[in-house]
Amino acid sequence: MKGTAIKGRVSGQFIAVLFIAITIIGVVNAVAGTKEWDGFADGFDANWTTNNNWKGIGGAGPNDDLIFADKVCNLITGCFWTLKNTTTTNNFPINTSFKSLTLSGTRYRIRGNQIFLQNGLTFGKGQVGGNEPTPETTWNPNIILGDSQLWDGGLGDLIVNGIINLNGHVLEAAPLDKLILNGDIGGSGLIEKDKSGLLTINGNAANFGRTTVKRGVLEVNGSLGRVEIESGTLQGVGFVKDVFSRFATDAIISPGSGGNTSAILRASGEVELSRNTTLEIDLNGPGAGTDYDQLRVTGADISLVGTDLDVRLGFTPATGQQFVIVSQVAAGGVIGTFEQEGAFVEDGLLFQISYNANSVVLTCLGPAIP
Repeated sequence: MKGTAIKGRVSGQFIAVLFIAITIIGVVNAVAGTKEWDGFADGFDANWTTNNNWKGIGGAGPNDDLIFADKVCNLITGCFWTLKNTTTTNNFPINTSFKSLTLSGTRYRIRGNQIFLQNGLTFGKGQVGGNEPTPETTWNPNIILGDSQLWDGGLGDLIVNGIINLNGHVLEAAPLDKLILNGDIGGSGLIEKDKSGLLTINGNAANFGRTTVKRGVLEVNGSLGRVEIESGTLQGVGFVKDVFSRFATDAIISPGSGGNTSAILRASGEVELSRNTTLEIDLNGPGAGTDYDQLRVTGADISLVGTDLDVRLGFTPATGQQFVIVSQVAAGGVIGTFEQEGAFVEDGLLFQISYNANSVVLTCLGPAIP
C-alpha cells in the first residue's frame, strides 16, 4: 500500500512537472516564433488572434515573425494555390509588436490595428506562374518602426495605406517592382530608396529627415522633404523641399509620372543639379503642366552646374513658340546653365535656351539648317 501511494505521488509530480514544462515551452514559442497564415478557421473570421487561422498549434502572438503566403506545400500533394481567407484583420491590441512580416501572397488585403514593427518586411517574393497575377498586397494598418530596417520587395507590389512613423529610424525601401505609400510619413527618421523598382509617395511625408535615392525611381505625388540623389530618378507631380545631386553619378529629374506625361514638379527649397544630372522635359503642347513639363522652385535658388537637358517632343511646335521649363518664384533665382548652354536641335527643330533671373525659357526657332 505504501509503495502504491508513493508511486502515485511520483506519477502526479511527474505529470505536474511535464505540464509546467509544456506551459513554459508554449510561452517561449509565443514570444519568439514564426507563424504562417492559414485562414481556415471555423466561420472564416479572418482575425489574427484566432489560433486556427495559423498553421501549427498556438496561433500567432507578440514578437512573432508573421508569414502571409499563397501556397500550401506538403510531402504528399506538393505545392498548390489555396483559396484561403486573404482578407485578414489584425485584432491584437494597438501597438502590438511583431518581429517581421513576409507578404508573399497575391491577393492579401490586410486591415486592423496599428502595429510596432521591429525588423522589417519582405513582399512580392512568392512564386508566380500559370495564370496567377503578379503578387499585390494592400496593407492598411498604421506602422511604427521599432528599429532601422529593410522593406525588401521582389516580383510584386505592396500598397501601404496606413500611416508610417519612422520613430527616428532608417527605412530602406528596396522594391524590385512597386512600393506605394499612400499614408502620411513622419517621425524624424530617414528613407533610403534602393533597388531598380518604383517607390511612390502619395501622402504627406514632409515632416521627417531626408530621402536618399540610390537606385531606381522615387515618385512624389504628395509631399516630401529634402531629396538627395546618388543614382536614380526623381519624378512626380507633387512637392519636395530641397533637391540635391551634387555627388550623383547618374541622376534624372523628370516631372510627371514617367513616359510621355506632362506635369509640374515643385520644390520649396534649394535645388542644385550637378553635371551628372539630367532634367527631362516632355513638350506635348502649349500649356505648362498640362501639355509640357516644368520644374518650379519657390523660395530659394536653382543651380544648373552643366546639367544635361533632355527634351522630348510629342508634337510639332510653331516657330517662335516658347516654353518656360524652369520657373523660379519668390526669393532666389536661376544660377548657371545647362550643358547645351544656348541652343540645341531636337527632331530637326532648333531651340534657343534663354536664361533669365527667374526662369529658363525654350524658344522654337524652326527647322534647323543642315
